[in-house]
Amino acid sequence: MLRWVVALALTACLLEGGARLVLLFMGEAAPIEVGWERGEGRAARVRDLVYVPDAELFFRLAPGLRVEETGNPRIFDLHTNSRGLRGDEVELPKPAGIYRVLAVGDSCTFGSGAGQAQTWPAQLEQALARARPELRFDVINAGVPGFSSYQALRYLEVEGFALEPDVVVFTTAVNDASPATAGGKRRFGSGIMLSDREYAEAIRSNRQLGITRLLWRAGFGGAGGAALGVKRRVSLEEYQSNLRRFVAESEQRGILPVIVAWPLRSQAQLPPANSELEQTLGLYQQRAAQAGGVFVDFLEVLRGHEALYIDAVHLGPEGYGLVAERMALLIPRFSEQFQAGANSGEFFAETSSPAVRGRPHPRYRQQHPLPKRSGLHSQRSAARSRL
Repeated sequence: MLRWVVALALTACLLEGGARLVLLFMGEAAPIEVGWERGEGRAARVRDLVYVPDAELFFRLAPGLRVEETGNPRIFDLHTNSRGLRGDEVELPKPAGIYRVLAVGDSCTFGSGAGQAQTWPAQLEQALARARPELRFDVINAGVPGFSSYQALRYLEVEGFALEPDVVVFTTAVNDASPATAGGKRRFGSGIMLSDREYAEAIRSNRQLGITRLLWRAGFGGAGGAALGVKRRVSLEEYQSNLRRFVAESEQRGILPVIVAWPLRSQAQLPPANSELEQTLGLYQQRAAQAGGVFVDFLEVLRGHEALYIDAVHLGPEGYGLVAERMALLIPRFSEQFQAGANSGEFFAETSSPAVRGRPHPRYRQQHPLPKRSGLHSQRSAARSRL
């Protein structure tokens, strides 16, 4: 009997191993490793200085950086804490009386084109302090250049939610819509296209089957991995699914989810350029508006201000300041309205600005009340005024 059990187990192992090898040669399980070898050239030097590989996130900012110049004119005056976040250390447990905003996303949240104190999360903390000096605000910048919605969501699940935020502001789309080819920080063979989800699955498969590393390095991986691929790093359907998951997981924790649509310079200019990239990103922004939570479209703020952009995507310090000032108006308004007891759907239905839509979870106002200030709640209509 024992021999039969052993024989069946060996047969199963051989069948599984054979199937894996067949998949390997067919390109269905391309062996991937997280990380990169140090390289030459400016882009490689910036990557090696600023980023470190990460098994869950593919890459992240290196912790403990104190860098004035990186060689990339968009990344300078960069200080990271022990968690690899651009900013000061995060105090945990969160002190009593602190209202914490966590900003997650890509290079627009990170603040490419701006110094340490000029990013929109840094300027938001300053703007909130000016607007409500009797309160204590803490804004954490968890933006990473190159991040997609897949990576931002995974960061929240692995680390971000544990930072005890009252609000999470989620800003991605440009990298989601990018072609799913290999890059300096997403490392796999040329001729293969992998979405971020497929890349993560391939990494996990690679950990489970060490022999594939040898086969891949020997050149047997082939270009058949293109069968795995999708055109974009995150498809439209996956993008909306990631955002809905972000909203659901935030609301389960009583955290206010805010989704931001970040306009390209070509969208902000008058008249808009209506390029192919603009049309593609517009489709992603439409999905963001349908994901739930609070949706904020910064095109309402930046339209006609294309001169504030330093390139096709990123703003300079003045542009980030405009974004911060608008967010400083919105965040307290959300919280005060919830604390006043208004139905969240009623609030947003009566908000006249098309830039803000959504139905935040009613539990938010119970778990994350913003302290009242004299006279703020005397007229509920004041909180519903035009944004």
